[in-house]
Amino acid sequence: MLLDADGSKDMILELDVLNRIYEVCPVRSLYLSMVWFGLRPAFPKTSLHFGLHKVARLIDEVEADGNIGEPESILQSCERFARYKGQWLKVAGFEKAEILTTGFRCRPLLPHELITEFGVFVGYTAVRLGDMVRTHGEGRVISLEVNPIHVCVARHLLDLAALSPVSEVRPGQAKDALPWISEECGSASVGFSFMDHRGTIFHKDFALLERKSLFAPRSRFIADNTLNPGAPQYLWMQNFQLTSTRIVQWALTEFLAEHEDWTAVSDIDTIRNATDF
Repeated sequence: MLLDADGSKDMILELDVLNRIYEVCPVRSLYLSMVWFGLRPAFPKTSLHFGLHKVARLIDEVEADGNIGEPESILQSCERFARYKGQWLKVAGFEKAEILTTGFRCRPLLPHELITEFGVFVGYTAVRLGDMVRTHGEGRVISLEVNPIHVCVARHLLDLAALSPVSEVRPGQAKDALPWISEECGSASVGFSFMDHRGTIFHKDFALLERKSLFAPRSRFIADNTLNPGAPQYLWMQNFQLTSTRIVQWALTEFLAEHEDWTAVSDIDTIRNATDF
């Protein structure tokens, strides 16, 4: 329903859905998302679900520790929280952040292009991507997240980093949200992509981007956690099926962990693919 409201630009429906969620899961990020629309929801009758306490603590920590309006400070606050207070928080930091930053510098966006992020969680990488785009001065970021609570939390984090003008979070699965992006932004509009949601469907979402002709010429595609928990079908497809894709797999250490993980960086040659066809 949030996806439908977002696609049809129906603010009344979106507020109604958010208010219903807030009655069951009273997260402050949800409350603020409605206040910014001009609606002050009633005080909830239920307490915050135990599973959301840790996310609420993260937002409280970032607001108290980070400098509002400074993306780098917001990212550092998230990393400090993950290191000392929230070992459950696994984000694409350290070496993975370097891969993202260097990958973007080698393939900057054109004015009409955008970054797509699959799986936003609490918004850590969305902040990093938005900061890169704002510094570059071209393009925008669209992040997709299926969990409506995480959608509001990530939007809250982007607001704290003052990145809402260049970065947005949309609800829904990729198979439902990508057609809206295709309709709004046009074909050949995705110049850079980052996948960090569920490895078992990386290959499906990649194929969907191809079917919708969303890849821009020489588009760069980065997939995280391809070894652990793993994305075997995606790696097999990239290495043995696609002649128009060049892939490099970087072996590194998982954020704040000791086990090895792979991050796959691909360049999609749509020009060559069209010529072959």
